Amino acid sequence: MLAIVKAGATYLPLDPEYPQARIEFMLQDAGAAYLITSEKYSDRFQTMAKNILMEDLLRQAPQYDVTPPDVMITMQDVVYVLYTSGSTGQPKGVQITQLGLVNS
Repeated sequence: MLAIVKAGATYLPLDPEYPQARIEFMLQDAGAAYLITSEKYSDRFQTMAKNILMEDLLRQAPQYDVTPPDVMITMQDVVYVLYTSGSTGQPKGVQITQLGLVNS
């Protein structure tokens, strides 16, 4: 997650124990481009997001550049999206910014 934040991207924490329909809704609603998951859950979710397996990341880690990306991050940038249960029963995404994160 730290690498995602340092790259200026936004992450969406998901619990694989949540109902499949809820996770699929959150992935679609958030417009997730990538889903970092494990082999255990790789075929569980129907999503347009590209699966990236943790096992592959760990095997390939030595080939990745460790130079920090040259990315300008502001306090208004979204760090992560947290879904609540929502008063309507439909999950609702709440955007947490850099400022909100350091203000916790």
